[in-house]
Order: sequence, then C-alpha cells, then structure tokens
Amino acid sequence: MKLRSAASPSYEFLVFLLMGLAPFLLYKNIVLKLMGSVEANKSLFSYKQIQPADAFFARTIVEFCISSITFLILYIALTWYGYSTAITDPIAWLFAIFLGIAFSFALGIFYAMLAEAIPELRTLLSLTFMPLYLLSGVIYPINRLPHSIIDYLLWNPYLHIIDLIRAATFKHYRLYPGVSFEYVVKCTIVASFAAYAAYRVRKYRLMSL
Repeated sequence: MKLRSAASPSYEFLVFLLMGLAPFLLYKNIVLKLMGSVEANKSLFSYKQIQPADAFFARTIVEFCISSITFLILYIALTWYGYSTAITDPIAWLFAIFLGIAFSFALGIFYAMLAEAIPELRTLLSLTFMPLYLLSGVIYPINRLPHSIIDYLLWNPYLHIIDLIRAATFKHYRLYPGVSFEYVVKCTIVASFAAYAAYRVRKYRLMSL
C-alpha cells in the first residue's frame, strides 16, 4: 500500500497537530500501561482462569476507547469551527492507526517482561518516549529536517506511522521518501516475535507473583 503526495503541502496546523499528537499519545499509553499492568493486576493472576495476556488485551482496549472518545471530541470540535478535517484516504488512515496499535501492543508486552525481570529498568523504559516524542515528527513535518538527520530517524517506526497517518489525512501532504507501511509491518512482526518469546519465558513467573 503506497501513498502519493503532491508537490506542495496544504493543511490546517491544528488538524496536523491532532493527527500526530493523538495517535502518539495512544501508542505511548498502550506501551506504558501494559508495562505497568503486571504490577497492577498481580493479585488477579492467582486465579487460573485469568492469564497475564488477558490483562494486556484489556488494558489496550481501555486505552483505545479512551483515546478514541477524546479524538472524536477534538475532531468534531475542529470540524465545527470550520477547519478542514476531511481524511483523504480513510482505509490507509485506519490501517496506519491499527498498525501502530499492533506495534505498540507488542512493544508494551516486551517492556512488561523486561520490567518484571529487571525492575531497575522500569524508569528507563518509561523515559524512552520522551525523546521519541521529538524524534517522531509529532509536532512538525519531518521533511523540514536535514536529510542527513532523517536518514537516522527513519529507523524509528513511530516516525513512519505518524507520517503515514498524515499522508492519508491531507491530500497534499509531502510524504518523505523512505517512509512506508512495509517497514512498520516488519518492525511489528519482529516486535511480536520478541514479545511472544519473552512472554512464554516469563508467563508462569508472572502467574506465581
């Protein structure tokens, strides 16, 4: 799935900010809440019917519902005030959103397993989203940065996701060369395998907490 961009960008800044900030905060909350869900739900794991994975899925659904309601309120408000909020390619937009959720879900489980195995890493892992906020193009178009810097930033899957969401939203958004769905899909697959492997290793340890 490829998105094409026109020669010059044309978009409302507040809509631009919403399409970057809202998804990023959703992804951040999923990862950090999943990381803390083991500690928050350890008393429930004494019941055989409840698996650690249940807590992960439940936390993700809750965060998605909260973020969706918040996004809809802001989206409707911007539309009401006359901003151009039309989404050019809804299918690509939804695909990018849910691909980001899938990646964040896998990353959150992996973080949770690391934090459970090495509690000292919990604070460090929580802080990783501070630089990611600046390095993912959340508040600015990435094509305004020097190309030599962007070549390194392209290793960040969230940069691809945010740019793809905006490219699907704005008709004339300039999608940076190298940004693609394929890269995010690959990162999601790798993160999912890493999360599953870590979960299998630590599952019974979590249930015995």
